[in-house]
Amino acid sequence: MESYLAKRPLIRILDFFRATYYSFFTTPCDTVFAKPKTSTNYLDPVRNLILCFSTYISDAELFPNTSDNINSRLRIIRHRIEFNSFDLAPFEPLASLILSNATDIEVWNSLLQLIDTLESIFATQDEKVKNPAAKSIFRRAGTTQDCTEQKMEKLKLLLRRELHGSVYLNVQGFWKKYFTNKLWVEDCVDLAKEFVKRSAEDDLKFPEKPTEKLVWDWMEAVEKKIFLSPSETCTSSTTASSSTSGEKEGHFNKTQFRTTKASEFDGGQTARQVDYFIKRRGLPASNLHHWRDVLVVGEFTESTETVFMDKFLQLSVLMRELFFAQPLRQFAHGFHLFKKSLLLWVYDRSGPYCGSFIDIGKSPQTLVYVMAAYMSMSDAELGLDPHIKYEAHQITVTLEVPGPEKEREFKLSPEPDALQTSLVSQGN
Repeated sequence: MESYLAKRPLIRILDFFRATYYSFFTTPCDTVFAKPKTSTNYLDPVRNLILCFSTYISDAELFPNTSDNINSRLRIIRHRIEFNSFDLAPFEPLASLILSNATDIEVWNSLLQLIDTLESIFATQDEKVKNPAAKSIFRRAGTTQDCTEQKMEKLKLLLRRELHGSVYLNVQGFWKKYFTNKLWVEDCVDLAKEFVKRSAEDDLKFPEKPTEKLVWDWMEAVEKKIFLSPSETCTSSTTASSSTSGEKEGHFNKTQFRTTKASEFDGGQTARQVDYFIKRRGLPASNLHHWRDVLVVGEFTESTETVFMDKFLQLSVLMRELFFAQPLRQFAHGFHLFKKSLLLWVYDRSGPYCGSFIDIGKSPQTLVYVMAAYMSMSDAELGLDPHIKYEAHQITVTLEVPGPEKEREFKLSPEPDALQTSLVSQGN
């Protein structure tokens, strides 16, 4: 395909989209489609883009089976959006690439990913129409039961089916719900400001080429120089939050880790390498990390949002391991870092949901704020029940009881009667 694009470049399509985009949208903005100039016709740039791609493919002498398949799928999408209003969020990755003058092959790959995403969304919408009594689009479409030894690629395929109709993208109010109006916000803002003051220091400069290793080195430097050794003008949090051990939680009783080999983790269904995760400080020393101790999970990639689906499924596999090891976990935070684009997630047993992409290249202090927020969150804000403790292979639950004791600890059997191996459970 790359050689074909060299002979038949997309320049006319992309230039036309850029021209129409800037006619209908104001820049700069937080997200690509955040500031339409008018409440009417602002969907036209995307409609025209899909039409142009459809024409390009129908006129192209590509591999017949491939081009016919793509064109027929695009035609359905084009008809679907031609006279109906629609959410622009799924189009953001493709539009971002075009506006940043990405290569034709990057744009092409993003288009293919967009087609997959839109087909999934349309299928969910059609299902809701067929079942108007349904109160939610969350529903099981597959399972990963009995797949404890599956390879990553096989699990991605199974999770793709399982999560179909259970994924919410670009959720309005996501940032406000999870990252504002908390007791620790002021302290995290102070840490982000401290980072800005010192961001000219070599090891605090966000890498121009954000490889996994360089991003990790940067995050380590931020924790060491900003979080653990703040200046006198940036005081650490003294806010008290409840923890499972009854101790006071501040910013820094949690810390970040990474693994480079799958063999460094224990307690999951299969061995997994994890780019980034957060645990409490002071856990018993061990050569292995355990999934029961993981609070937050993150994934890095040097690629752009063109690999969104693959990396989303990879993060979902890791979340599956987390919920397997912590069966009473209510929800869990996670994130993707696509080169310099940050996407924040929350997973629960109904499925995952996320906000909009955040440009870290322009605002690395936002990632500093997010890191500080994760390390500042209380157990409840992290999705943990403060009445439940995981110790070794034992689960201890503290419950209120009648009588002078008021509370009593109960140890649950390490061998459960039922084992939930899938990610989406619907409370079953």
